[in-house]
Amino acid sequence: MAASAKMVFSEGGKTPEDVVRRALAAPVSLELDDVRVVRPGRAAAGEVWSPQLLPYREWTGAAASGAAEVAGSADGDLLSAGSLGMGVDDARRANLLALAATQHDVGGAAAVAVPQHDADLCAVSVQQEDEGYALVGFDLRILAEAAGVATDLVVVLPSFVDGKPVVRIAPGAFARRLVRGIGVDVLVVPDTVRRIGAGAFSALPGRHIHLGAAVSTGGEQACDLLGVTPPLERRTYSVSAGNVSYRADGGSLLSADGEHLLFFAPPYAADCALPEGVKFVGEYAFCQGCATPHVVRASQGLTQVKARQWDDALWICPDEAPAAARLRKRGVRVCGLAAAHRDACWFDLEGPDAVLVAGPPAPTSASKRFARAAAEARATSASDGTAVVDADEAAARAEANDCGGLVSGGRLGPVGQGPSAAALARPAANRLLELPTEVAGKPLASVAARALPYAPQTVVIPVSVRAIGDGNQCRGTRRLVLPEGLERVGAHCFCSRTLETVALPRTLRSVGAGSFEFAVCRLAHRGVCVHVPADQLLSCFREDAPEGCDPFDLVKYDEVLRAGKNVPDRLGALLHRLAAPVGISDSDHAAFADEVRSFGREALVRVAREGDVSMVRALADAGLLDGARFDVQIELLRQANRMDCVAYLMEWHRKQAGAACSGEGGSAGRGIRDRFAL
Repeated sequence: MAASAKMVFSEGGKTPEDVVRRALAAPVSLELDDVRVVRPGRAAAGEVWSPQLLPYREWTGAAASGAAEVAGSADGDLLSAGSLGMGVDDARRANLLALAATQHDVGGAAAVAVPQHDADLCAVSVQQEDEGYALVGFDLRILAEAAGVATDLVVVLPSFVDGKPVVRIAPGAFARRLVRGIGVDVLVVPDTVRRIGAGAFSALPGRHIHLGAAVSTGGEQACDLLGVTPPLERRTYSVSAGNVSYRADGGSLLSADGEHLLFFAPPYAADCALPEGVKFVGEYAFCQGCATPHVVRASQGLTQVKARQWDDALWICPDEAPAAARLRKRGVRVCGLAAAHRDACWFDLEGPDAVLVAGPPAPTSASKRFARAAAEARATSASDGTAVVDADEAAARAEANDCGGLVSGGRLGPVGQGPSAAALARPAANRLLELPTEVAGKPLASVAARALPYAPQTVVIPVSVRAIGDGNQCRGTRRLVLPEGLERVGAHCFCSRTLETVALPRTLRSVGAGSFEFAVCRLAHRGVCVHVPADQLLSCFREDAPEGCDPFDLVKYDEVLRAGKNVPDRLGALLHRLAAPVGISDSDHAAFADEVRSFGREALVRVAREGDVSMVRALADAGLLDGARFDVQIELLRQANRMDCVAYLMEWHRKQAGAACSGEGGSAGRGIRDRFAL
């Protein structure tokens, strides 16, 4: 195609500014023979149909001889739609049909025009409008093949078709099937274009996009750096000087007055600041597929943030900013300008007390660490001494595609992986988060909502904290220390599902639904260990426990145990409940004892491994260690070196034997001691 040389070429080593300057100096003008004119469908007289649907075209059957009937383009028919859904483009489909038409006993071919040369394939599709033409299809794959290059292309869109200007770019002009696999370095939108459809550039693997002087409606252009082929490491914008609607600032796209942020150019720093003067952030202003910031700074004039890609970050903006209240309402962590950073944590110092608003960032995932190590290894082993793979780019891509979550300490891979794999899988060295009692002279009184979505293996809450807000899940935490003085724990807190036994302080009065999910909690007032159900509808915690009472409803807990569901470790829950049968009814006590007895040796092994003297005493009093079970239990306790439990059971059995045979109690006791002598 002769026109391909004008629209698609390679400019190695040239900057985007030089490329744009050259492209705008020589606008591309096409003739009608160079494009395919698509006519919009129109309803027939008396017919009512949706204008969004493709016009109906009659399906033409196969010829009796098996040869293809040339009936023009097949676009819009069922065969075309089905082939596109399977990833077969127009050229490939036509060649396959032509091959089928030459074979015998295969069946007929659908009516389709079979092109004879690549020149017959039209890469540019336009639609005539009142003001000129609209670009509705731009097949980069055909143009790149004609130009002989497939990466680092410069694409200049046509300015005129048959002497009339191209005034609009349709949303599907750069559909994925038309641009997939073609790397674009610079895309130049000419000065004649006035409107760009929403999502027109979403599937385009273009690093730099230039908007002409007449563009007044750019639409919403979502950008996923890893969602296109080939993947992108960056995307930037530039705008012609005469444009009165948009301007570019450091590769970002803003409105002409600078108040609307339409696209914020990546990569993003961990501590990122929005451009000064921005009041409105568009829905697709932030890129996906790249590392997101941990802290976002905004000015007092920020009014609205539609984009939700950075809702997990900490937003630092004045409380009087209209966007602050809106962000808080949808669950975003927001801090005023009086913020203090200490030990990877952020504290809000606006009020009389300090408030923890953001803890340490999420730990580096295993796949990102492996990708970074692999990239560094390849860069080191390059023969010419230059880095063939960018480590940060590879790690960012691995992080965006990661679905493995945290790698907790003690959960490394098998020993057979070798020392290098174990070193790569090892998480960050900081495994302890001990919050300070005061910050900048102000006591730390509370933990804000969602301040700790992630946390290290050990978290220590200081005695000054009185309340913990909702959503502090602390994923990755195994050991949790709650202080005396803590009064409230919000909903969905401490849900890491890896927590060891947590001691709830006596001062705790309120615990929200979904907190301590799957955890074992020791109630301070009653000394009872309870297993928190996994079902939030069966939560036994209360939000208004009276003074002197645990915020846990044991009556409802016994109902959950009777139901026999949503308790992951049912045997452990029954053993702990029998070990401290506070408030349990006689019927429930007998039923739970029978169920523990039905577990047989498994229950005795659990007692030897995890039980204490109080549990052994309660089980013995319940009649669960009589007869042959006594011998098995005491032997298992000896193997586990639980001498305190062994001594108690020996004395308990001596008393039982003495009560049964008062005349032979002494000899019975000596027999027991002789059998299990140390």
